[in-house]
Amino acid sequence: MPGKVKVKIVAGRNLPVMDRSSDTTDAFVEVKHGEVTYKTDVFRKSLNPAWNSEWFRFEADDLELQDEPLQVRIMDYDAYSANDAVGKVYIDLNPLLLPSVGARQSTNSDMLTVSTTAGGSVMSGWVPIFDTMHGIRGELNIIVKVELFSDLNRFRQSSCGVHFFCTSEVPEGYKIQFLPGFVEELVANDDPEYKWIDKIRTPRASNEARQLLFMKLSGEVRRKIGLKALELGANAVIGYKQLFDLEGESGITVRGIGTAVTLARIQTEGHLNSQISPGNISQVANSPRNSRENSAGKETRSSAEGRGGEGWLDSPPNPATNLHSTLWTSATPKHNRDHSICNKAVEMDIGTSISGDSGSSDKIQMRTLTNKVSDSPDMNEYPFLTMTKFSPGFLSHLGGMVSAKSVKLLEELDDREDGDTRESWWTEIRQEVRSHARALGCNVIVGYQERTVIWDDVIILIGSGTGAVSNVSFVLDLDSSGGQGMNNRTISEGKSMNECHLCHIPYSESSVPFPIKLGRCNVCERGKVPDILLTTIEPPPQLEIIGRGGLLQARVLKLKKDLKNENNAREVSDLLPFLEYELHRQIVNKLKVNGMNAIFGLQVNLALGDRHLVAIATGTAVYLAALPAPAVPQLTSSSNILSDQNYLTKVQAKLMDKIQANKDYYGIHDVNYKEDSMVELDDSVNDMELSTGNKDTCVLEVDDNEDADIVEGLLDVKPPKDVQIITVKTPIGVDTSQPVSACQTFTLVARGRQTHNSRDLGHAAQNLIVSACFKLRKLRPCLLSSLQWDVKMDEDGEIQLYLSGVVLQLQLQDSKVKKTEKKKVEADLMFNLEGVHHELDHNSGDNISEADVLRKGLKASRLPQYFLSTQREVFGINVTPQPFLPGAKIEQHLGNLNFFFIRESTSIREIGGISSFVQGFMSEVLGILRSHVAALGGNAVISFFMSECVLSHSPHKNQAQCLINVGGDCVHAVYVTSAD
Repeated sequence: MPGKVKVKIVAGRNLPVMDRSSDTTDAFVEVKHGEVTYKTDVFRKSLNPAWNSEWFRFEADDLELQDEPLQVRIMDYDAYSANDAVGKVYIDLNPLLLPSVGARQSTNSDMLTVSTTAGGSVMSGWVPIFDTMHGIRGELNIIVKVELFSDLNRFRQSSCGVHFFCTSEVPEGYKIQFLPGFVEELVANDDPEYKWIDKIRTPRASNEARQLLFMKLSGEVRRKIGLKALELGANAVIGYKQLFDLEGESGITVRGIGTAVTLARIQTEGHLNSQISPGNISQVANSPRNSRENSAGKETRSSAEGRGGEGWLDSPPNPATNLHSTLWTSATPKHNRDHSICNKAVEMDIGTSISGDSGSSDKIQMRTLTNKVSDSPDMNEYPFLTMTKFSPGFLSHLGGMVSAKSVKLLEELDDREDGDTRESWWTEIRQEVRSHARALGCNVIVGYQERTVIWDDVIILIGSGTGAVSNVSFVLDLDSSGGQGMNNRTISEGKSMNECHLCHIPYSESSVPFPIKLGRCNVCERGKVPDILLTTIEPPPQLEIIGRGGLLQARVLKLKKDLKNENNAREVSDLLPFLEYELHRQIVNKLKVNGMNAIFGLQVNLALGDRHLVAIATGTAVYLAALPAPAVPQLTSSSNILSDQNYLTKVQAKLMDKIQANKDYYGIHDVNYKEDSMVELDDSVNDMELSTGNKDTCVLEVDDNEDADIVEGLLDVKPPKDVQIITVKTPIGVDTSQPVSACQTFTLVARGRQTHNSRDLGHAAQNLIVSACFKLRKLRPCLLSSLQWDVKMDEDGEIQLYLSGVVLQLQLQDSKVKKTEKKKVEADLMFNLEGVHHELDHNSGDNISEADVLRKGLKASRLPQYFLSTQREVFGINVTPQPFLPGAKIEQHLGNLNFFFIRESTSIREIGGISSFVQGFMSEVLGILRSHVAALGGNAVISFFMSECVLSHSPHKNQAQCLINVGGDCVHAVYVTSAD
């Protein structure tokens, strides 16, 4: 779809001094898009130029609009020498290609809402000028406007109008009408860092070439995934993850995965919000301005056409009973049964997926909308969902975590222009994960994610997710019966099913190729449940959790030989099974020591070096009422020496004291721990022992120092009582109706010499957590959530630990506790990460009346998803990795942002060392992100991520280079306070 891009350069401020003789700058601006370049006039001798240029117009097709970023270079004019570079600004045009936020609404004869607009989307504001060698060097005031034209070409190569969401659940304010499934794309290219001739290469030229290439590859991957989503009849991609594989001389690979869906705005009573339905996708989703055809040339009619227009007017959910408006249950439209129902045939694709040119789809014909469709037990080709949170009723059983790993050699790649080899590698991984899920009796993998670990010419590919059984008729009920039947089913079954059925095993114990122990469900006492449950998703809201959750982390370090090429790959491949075994044993034992029986949000990070292989598994441990109580670990020893036995007795006593303290800490000390909670339900399983030996993970054999270190690793130090740390994004164990006075995103990076045992690695990880608690101590009581860990190794023998998350300062409800522990909160933290005011509102109440909500311009049905705010206006742009904004209601989603920045310095010691270099660079990156959000009209970033943080340091050369990839969903939100 062709369009016009109009750019106006208004002014600049705080530019650096480029002319030492006059302490000023003769600045001018070059604006480039594609192959067309415009220049402004030179503004002489000023550090705050005001160009106020004319409108620069670029005509581009839809492919260039999505792939090519707008490049703005600020230069210093020199009459007798080459012009000096001040810095550059990269602007991603994809958020401007979405349907206009201020679009006026019109309705056609079929009562399907259509979005129309005059003009185009506009981005206006001050954005920082960034230089890869000096950082931020002033700001530029720029106005960018995009105007699109209608295009009826059914063979076009663009996906303009497809929404991309980093959030791994249904975006707030939307509902799902159609769920096609998994989409992925992979693009490979050469790395400019390794393609330059050393004699003419300059660091700035190489860094800028890489940044531009990353932006172009990112746009290309997003465009191709959007095309695949359109071919499936979807208009959005949620749970979108974009990863960069930096393979050195082999090149760069950009991968993107997500879940294709058809979203529609939740309609409130008396208002018509913009709605995108599958039947109207060619009018709204594909073209934000005018109607276009689907790229695949096929029409997908929604069930709305058979129901009539009035059936799409949704009643607002009851805020008193359900604040989770992003879940499918609360977002389900309630239809009037008196409406006439047309018996027009409706064709719908379910569970389709795409991988390259291959795909599979199961089509269900419904002659009448009241027909009952049975669940299909068959699995699709790639039944993956990158979503981690679902509405009650979508999942019926959780089988457990499934994963697959593969070690490959990068030198096997002959041609980097096509990614066929890499796609075949990932196809193998996905097929193996799918087979593991099938062995557990599951038909879908939720919370699916992919990772890579690269060292020299060895790459480890990792795919993981949670095997589950989904209700195929759930989405059909959502569309065919308007969700009313689904709501009735949820309410009627209530406690009998929805509280514990997820924990019931979907497989038969005789079909599993290894011995297992099962018990009766503690809630219904009918279903069979495992002793522990490991998942990669958010805790389902219908599961009963006793006490509060807590951080659980397992760390394993394995030594390896320093080998090269194929021998190194073989060495790594041989070590991986032992690494996984140690990791699993440590997870299970720590679960039992903490008195827990389930883990949610489990993530495993690997790092590879010349002589080390490191793994860190992190998750949120909880106690599920449906699962049996964990058994107490028992220490044994094969030694008969009396001193060893006495030592064992002391360690066992210390372990018992720690278990009791953990129960009190997590609030599960009142749980009745049964000694015979684990019983064999099927005697035939006992005959399946394939080898001899002790299979009980609750028995720890302590025979040497290494085993003693393992026992010591089980006794992790817990944070203070008023600091709760979890890795999941959903608050657990806290009152979500209380006010939140601060929402602070934090990032910690620790570097040190590589260790040779797991004990030192555990101490380093513990110190990182202690450091976070110490630096955030003035926000207590607080909740640290959405923790993301990463571990990397470099060629200089150093290991890097990375931790990021968000801290929520909670308001104490007990007035006595307030008097004793409440202190005055300062405006700034000890270290400057986010500009957020933390002033407490002493007049805050506990509830919000409907009149108060309406007086603030909000609807009674649009309350915050979690928590309340202590103030109406929050200073600056709020950044959070959570899919929601605490204390605020998201009104508009303005697009997805993804930036890749490179910073290099040759004067590390002069600027304060490597710590100051990294911290300053991260602050600049967050500043650039906030400026783009403000220019788009947003006031917050949700689902914030920092997927890459590659740091290279050469102390003897006084040099350092850092690469950071950040992004998130730009939104505009309205904060809701507990009182006017």
